[in-house]
Amino acid sequence: MLCQIGLCCVYADKWNRIVLVDTSHPTTEYFRDRFSNYFGSLRRNLLLDISGIRARLARLPVHPVELSGRLHEYAAVAGKPCGPMVDRATGIPLTFDFTRDHDHPLLVHHTWGRSRFPLQALERMRLHPALRLEVVRRMKEIGAPFTALHVRATDYQTDYRAGIAGLKDKLAGPVFVATDNRQVLDFIRAECPDADVYSFSSLPEESRPLHDLSGQKGDVYEINRDAIVDVLMLAHAKTLYAFRLQPNPLGASLSGYSRLAFDLRNNRRLLDRLMSR
Repeated sequence: MLCQIGLCCVYADKWNRIVLVDTSHPTTEYFRDRFSNYFGSLRRNLLLDISGIRARLARLPVHPVELSGRLHEYAAVAGKPCGPMVDRATGIPLTFDFTRDHDHPLLVHHTWGRSRFPLQALERMRLHPALRLEVVRRMKEIGAPFTALHVRATDYQTDYRAGIAGLKDKLAGPVFVATDNRQVLDFIRAECPDADVYSFSSLPEESRPLHDLSGQKGDVYEINRDAIVDVLMLAHAKTLYAFRLQPNPLGASLSGYSRLAFDLRNNRRLLDRLMSR
């Protein structure tokens, strides 16, 4: 989401537009909550909560035009493999040409995938005070400079068993683990007796991607909050490790979540500003 928000922010700055972030669209299977519950905007042309203007937006001419009259009712589904998301009813891609301006007052960009702009999104935001306090609380619980490890092991897969075996001598003392798979935690605790392993996110018994909230009956806010807090915890680590992904349809060598953690860790100015009051 940060990749897509950042991409839209760069476009909006160039063409004098406003970015409206709607992460609680009625048909979405991801996030399913107001972005303003997690971040605040630092820019006048970035609005993170459209609840007060939803009805007004529905009356505007929109691109793609196939969404006219059903701005808040369309369903975004996977299109071609690794391609943009499309409208289920018409099959049209839910995006627009970012290389030029458009006459329509409202442009819809609803898709997945990476861009090179996640930090550009965060540069325009502040962390919600409740999340900042949660990061501080968890770091105090660890209580010392810590090593961190991110392991993606649901939709993306890594050979984490071999990876952890290779790091075994380095995983000692306080170790923070961010993962989407409870079996990863069990394995690290069993294989690394010198590590004092910390993990704060609630993980389901069954292995499934945490960001896919379809059918989710638990606390959506808690799931979203933990995803954001975990990446900030990774960025604060003294030493950070992540493993190469196994072959996947996107050809990704490293999880975008891991890359974000490394990018934040290497941009201390931005990380400190996100954590400031």
